[in-house]
Amino acid sequence: MRILLCHERFVFRFGVDRVLIMLGRGLKALGHEVWVMGNRFDRQAVETFASQVFTVPQPDEYPASDSFTAEWLEVNWPGLFPGANAPDLVLVGGWPFFGSIPVFRGMGAAVVFLDYGVVPLDGYSEPVRSVLNKLHALRKDHLPQASHIIAGSRFIAVSQSIPDAQGKAPVETILCGADHMESAVWPAGIPESTAPAIPAAETVRDFKRQGRPVVFCMGRWEPGCYKNSESALELMRRILPSAPGAVLLILAEPDLEIPKALQPSVVPLGFPDDAELQEVMRLSDLGVSVSLWEGFNLPLAEMQWLGRPALAFDLAAHPEVAVDPWYLCRDFTEMTAKATEILTGGGPDEAVRTDALRRF
Repeated sequence: MRILLCHERFVFRFGVDRVLIMLGRGLKALGHEVWVMGNRFDRQAVETFASQVFTVPQPDEYPASDSFTAEWLEVNWPGLFPGANAPDLVLVGGWPFFGSIPVFRGMGAAVVFLDYGVVPLDGYSEPVRSVLNKLHALRKDHLPQASHIIAGSRFIAVSQSIPDAQGKAPVETILCGADHMESAVWPAGIPESTAPAIPAAETVRDFKRQGRPVVFCMGRWEPGCYKNSESALELMRRILPSAPGAVLLILAEPDLEIPKALQPSVVPLGFPDDAELQEVMRLSDLGVSVSLWEGFNLPLAEMQWLGRPALAFDLAAHPEVAVDPWYLCRDFTEMTAKATEILTGGGPDEAVRTDALRRF
């Protein structure tokens, strides 16, 4: 089968992009011919599975990207897919391909929309908010025209996929895998990657040799939006009296401005490659996600896959991903209490934890 994956970007350091790259690899392994179409690519990662890479030009005005792409596709279809060499199946990851769904359908291809949801507007300013609002409108206009919709979690299916499909396209939930870093999608040495600011794993080993409890803030550092990253600093302020010497690891550039009182306890690791990052997670005593919305939360799943305790707020898709309800927190106070408990040797007993990880 000829399968085309469509998404704005295929950049392996971002969650949805990484899912699509893994999907492309898996489809190739099953014997399908896989192509990709988008605006930006990490070529070295994409070319491991895609036999053709189609670059879509971008308009001068970013908000016009979706309609521009649909028009470009219609005009250029004969040159892109001459004769009978057209895709049998198109997997659409979202922007700027919503308006292209009816184009693909009109050309005889089945279209599966891979739905990882639209993030909340909270914290964003214009023009980001206007683009997010546009995404909501485009979903309602075009998702009913898809052949099928696959939601990344039940939370996304209920809150976005099913309402936007309007009963015209079937919706199914398939959770993401947690073991993807073992396949080295982002290995060291890829030219486009950002080199770690410090030898991350060795730095964590030093903390462990000093007997310092290590807390890993899961996911990229993104303050001022639903990711809520800056609140991890307040979490550390509350933890330190009960767990003196504790250190917080964050995935941010080393020039990040950190309050002076917390500078001895907060370490920006830069952006380690997959192998280095896995070792950091294995060595950490606790992972925390302070995000206020997630359509799945890959870092939470990754941390648990390595058998490490991880806390997240009891919201969005987290109840579907967490190994056990104990690790879900109603609010910041409960997260502080549970984090302190884990770092001082408490938490669920070994039998409960082992069974929870087995089920996960």
